[in-house]
Amino acid sequence: MTELFIGTACPSSKSYYIVPRENIRIDLERLAKELRESGWTIKKMSKGIVIASKEYTIAIFPTGKILIRDTTDEDIARKIGEEVFPLVLKSKITQS
Repeated sequence: MTELFIGTACPSSKSYYIVPRENIRIDLERLAKELRESGWTIKKMSKGIVIASKEYTIAIFPTGKILIRDTTDEDIARKIGEEVFPLVLKSKITQS
């Protein structure tokens, strides 16, 4: 499984980001479907971002980077990452 890096987006912001340590590209439409099936509400979707919410709002980018908003608790961010990142991997675009 791909290893993740977790960090704060900005010292003054209430958010964390999670980044896969390897370079990946994901199919955002497939990811939105996976998120919906896992109980997430899709708030916005475009070619460059999926914004979803459940208990917290997250933004996911085509690189697999996940931005978790409105929390200052790293444990919560890690838990959300552990829930969402397997869905990101299921949506990974494979190179042929």
